[in-house]
Amino acid sequence: ALVQVSPCGKDYESGDVFCIVEGCTHVAAPLLVAADGTVRTIANAMQALDEKRSLLQRLVSKGFHVKRYDDDNQRIYKSIPFKLPKEWRPDLNYSARTKRFNFDALPANNKGDYCGVLLLRTNDPLAQANTDPKELRDLLDEYVPQFSELITNATIDAVAAKPVSYLPGFRYAGPRLHQGAATILLGDCAHTVKPYFGLGANSALEDVEILADYLDKYNNSTEAAIQAFSEHRAPESKTLVRISRELDRPGWRGFVVFILPIILDSI
Repeated sequence: ALVQVSPCGKDYESGDVFCIVEGCTHVAAPLLVAADGTVRTIANAMQALDEKRSLLQRLVSKGFHVKRYDDDNQRIYKSIPFKLPKEWRPDLNYSARTKRFNFDALPANNKGDYCGVLLLRTNDPLAQANTDPKELRDLLDEYVPQFSELITNATIDAVAAKPVSYLPGFRYAGPRLHQGAATILLGDCAHTVKPYFGLGANSALEDVEILADYLDKYNNSTEAAIQAFSEHRAPESKTLVRISRELDRPGWRGFVVFILPIILDSI
């Protein structure tokens, strides 16, 4: 496996330069595990390498690429730190759904410190930086008063002022998850879904478990193990992302794919 850190790298998500370093560094390793999440530096490099293949090579075998879906149900979020009262359990995820927004609260530690996540649609008036703190407070008071009373005025001011963050889009790498004899893609750089599906970390841990099993099966033969892993997980990664995206479609698409089957199953 060979990694080249170059001052002229390209981010395929935005087209921007993703790193500027002094000079160029080459690092050789018996196994390169690309687990850099949605940055997917190695996956982008693999795609760039395949784009240099000849026309004949492309006709003979399908080249490696990262499939990027347009997000037709884009959401933004702002994080809101707060502390639970002593009478609340500090080991649960708390969640509220409203017509305008979702609010999820996740434990930061076992002392009652929590990280709230306010999930808004991109066209919401509060889905931007430097909004009115009073408007944010009124919104929380109206829909989630049980959480609003736990959030200080100073925190409300800071949240209203700070810029928004975007959820990652649906992406998958394929038709293979390896390069050569010693490079493998794991986790979000191989298959990216939105975090509210609860599949990102779980599928990444599954990647690790399956790769470890293949390394054991092939007596730590890196080349055989990563090829077997790639053949096993590449189709599953594609399916994971495609199904998750269909469940996230807005309007009637989401109803037909997600809600209607639940109704029919209950009947």
